[in-house]
Amino acid sequence: MKHVLLTLALIALCAVASAQTGLFGLSFDQSMDAAISTLQAKGFKVTLKETSVVELTNSSIKDLKRVRLFFYEKKLSSWYVYYDAAKKPELKARITKEIEALHGKGQIWDDYSSEWGWKLANDNAVCLREDSEDKELLVTYSYWEEFFGTDEEDWWW
Repeated sequence: MKHVLLTLALIALCAVASAQTGLFGLSFDQSMDAAISTLQAKGFKVTLKETSVVELTNSSIKDLKRVRLFFYEKKLSSWYVYYDAAKKPELKARITKEIEALHGKGQIWDDYSSEWGWKLANDNAVCLREDSEDKELLVTYSYWEEFFGTDEEDWWW
């Protein structure tokens, strides 16, 4: 009986470890309610809620403009974190450190779009880029293919 319980505990631990957790404790495939609850527990307020998109804000987090969650088949498939980067040269370094604490060093630098990419488990990815037109720093969690194509040959670098 002890062996069965130990085996089940290890399986549960592996399942939790494989759920890639990102900024603000969000994880791919969370239900809408779970993702919203995760952010509300950190002081976020819902500003928009539709069938497959939820937007939240938190005025207590420095430079954060909003977080936009996208759901596919009622599961969190991607999320975008927008920061106000106007006249804040230190912001990119601060946010990069936060991402690196979660996912390690940036693995890919894309000169064309000036963004860092991190490949995560289950073909997911994180990208960090500056939008100089909107004066925003954008962190995007989504599918690897959305950013970098379907295989290594899609990369021109």
